[in-house]
Amino acid sequence: MFKLPWRPDSARAWVGEDAIAHWGTTDPDEVAAKTVKAIEALQRVDGGYGYWSSDSCSSPHGSAYAVLALGRAAEVGYPVDTEALKRGQQFLARVASGSAPSCSWWWREIDPGTRAFAVYALARTRAPKNTSASVLYAKRDALPFYGKAMLADALYVGGGDRAQARQLTTQLLDRAQETSGTLHLEEMNAVTYQSDWSSDLRTTAIALQTLVDVNPDHPYVGKMARYLVEKRGPDGRYRTTQEAAFALMALTEVVRVREKDAPDFVARVLLGNTQVVEAPFRGRSMDARRLVLSMTQLPAMGTKSALDFIRDGAKGRLSYTAVLRYAPAEMPRTPLDRGLVVQRWIEPYGGGGQLKAVKAGELVRLRVRIGTPSARSNVALEIPLPAGLEAVDTSLSTTARLPGGDSGADIDAEETEGARQAGVPPWVYGFWNPFNHAELRDDRALFFSNELPPGVHTVSVVARATTPGEFLLVPARAEAMYQPEVFGRSDGWTFQVLDEGTVASR
Repeated sequence: MFKLPWRPDSARAWVGEDAIAHWGTTDPDEVAAKTVKAIEALQRVDGGYGYWSSDSCSSPHGSAYAVLALGRAAEVGYPVDTEALKRGQQFLARVASGSAPSCSWWWREIDPGTRAFAVYALARTRAPKNTSASVLYAKRDALPFYGKAMLADALYVGGGDRAQARQLTTQLLDRAQETSGTLHLEEMNAVTYQSDWSSDLRTTAIALQTLVDVNPDHPYVGKMARYLVEKRGPDGRYRTTQEAAFALMALTEVVRVREKDAPDFVARVLLGNTQVVEAPFRGRSMDARRLVLSMTQLPAMGTKSALDFIRDGAKGRLSYTAVLRYAPAEMPRTPLDRGLVVQRWIEPYGGGGQLKAVKAGELVRLRVRIGTPSARSNVALEIPLPAGLEAVDTSLSTTARLPGGDSGADIDAEETEGARQAGVPPWVYGFWNPFNHAELRDDRALFFSNELPPGVHTVSVVARATTPGEFLLVPARAEAMYQPEVFGRSDGWTFQVLDEGTVASR
């Protein structure tokens, strides 16, 4: 559709060196065709598919994925054994009803999540089983989040009860985690995760695939698609093959439904009554147009002007993002919550209350709490130091030993509770902190977290008062590094360092 050039180095990043060596090619069509045959070779006599080539039994969960993969391959033109695929669909129909035979000596009930996967795969390969889908809908409370997303898709795409599909989709979105730029779904209980394959990203992709079919113009479609794109690694890969497969299927569905018409329009942007940019879009392209306006071109403080995006033309969809970056003329003194809550205070080194002033030569702690209602990735926390304080790097062998043998680490009761909520084993509570990297600089301390779980987390910095005077205490700030619209800051004020003979106040 977009006529992107194929690059062999892309294959090495996505497929992997081992797979390329196994198939003996970097050509994507050859890799796909050989993969189809490898999947077909896993089919067993009952029509299901083994998880491993050495398996004598069919895997219900693996069979659902195999049928889905082969159905998608046939849909885009790769040679697939249609009779073998039909036998696979017949096996899945038994899985969907909960009556698939077991080839082992014990009988094991098929879990609801696997049954939902089966009805989803059947609906997506044009062999829907609406009776089984209706039975599962009656038991929807027993389904994990991903199972509900799959069932909603099966009901809508498979021609079942679409009112039920819409109701399930609404229930999913009601519990979504939204930021100003993205939206995703999260399992509410870790126990409901399928031990193999499930993840929040995968569930979000399944729900997006349905939502764009149910309501292509829903405002969440763009936010969910952006979440899937942003969750890729630096090389464009996803964390697992499951996440990659379902993310790509969802994004493909978004393009198929929302981008079915090639662009043929002129885009214009108006700020107030003044046109600031005009750009033609003719045909499909991956190019984006970018315009930067200086602060002097924006409306004066206290006045309002509409920012309008206009599409002149009948075909194509105009997608846009507007970001405002600014620097305040004065130091902010009030806290701000835009997805992250930050609290900062200075207390005596030994604890006990907050300080507004300290005598020169004394040790203090700058303590910061950061709260988040949902998991965040790649979070940076910046703690500015008043000019009259100097951070103490306790990791240096040349640093004087602190009272009580303090190492500088600060894992308190709040952090222990955060660890418990995040599922960290009790025996590591005393060693756990989500901020895995820290930097001490002359004027600030920086903390970084690759994965910041929901809850409240605490860090602290040991500092020594060095220079008497009154200094600005600039707000501490936290930000999701790759989602700058998600941030928060503490309040700001002034802090005094007194001469040694002066009595400090709290």
